[in-house]
Amino acid sequence: MTDAFTSYSYSPKSLALSFQNLRAREEATTTLDALICNPTPDKLPPSPFVAAAVQFTAAGLPNSEVEGFWNIVLQAVRTAAEQGAKLILVPELFLGPYFCQSQESCLLSLACENVEQCFIVQRFQQLAKQYSVVLPVSLFERDNQVLYNTVVMVDADGRVLGKYRKSHIPDGTGYQEKFYFSPGDTGFRVWKTKVGTIGVAICWDQWFPEAARAMALQGADILLYPTAIGTEPQDPTLDS
Repeated sequence: MTDAFTSYSYSPKSLALSFQNLRAREEATTTLDALICNPTPDKLPPSPFVAAAVQFTAAGLPNSEVEGFWNIVLQAVRTAAEQGAKLILVPELFLGPYFCQSQESCLLSLACENVEQCFIVQRFQQLAKQYSVVLPVSLFERDNQVLYNTVVMVDADGRVLGKYRKSHIPDGTGYQEKFYFSPGDTGFRVWKTKVGTIGVAICWDQWFPEAARAMALQGADILLYPTAIGTEPQDPTLDS
């Protein structure tokens, strides 16, 4: 697959192998032994805080590899935190190119089991604890034989508060998501975090008003919608 807008290309099989190599290395080196978490109080007084959204291009990254994406996002989180951000949103499915442009069975291996303990979430727990920032983490989840597009909420003390699974799954030219994901079964959720009550849905969910309404009725102070959309895969001249 080639993204004409970014000049980044990938072979699905090579991309899957790159992910497996990154996972093996991270699982061998990541530890949470020193992570001691102090629960966030149920009620927090409203206060101003800085929020950051991470955006980046794949232009210039090595083809068919995911490590470049990984390094960019980790550094972006550090940079945003050092500039004062207390809530940092990374893109949907950030660990690699948007792979749902076509149906490739080998890419099902990109899904992580036991996502609350997977290497992606563990690394973000470390960053959350280190910088005292709230981090919603997007990833591809496998739960037995079911696959989901998922966000795991990590609080500023490094605790995993829970997860949300994308409810609305698109299926069309450039967006073959129904091949990869089942509709989520979590319902729309909010979490009490260090910076306030946060609701998170994912990408196409934002086109359906019940998502925002459900989270607002649960007391959300801020709504987040991580997305992978930058340009339309079938027509890079369109601005989504």
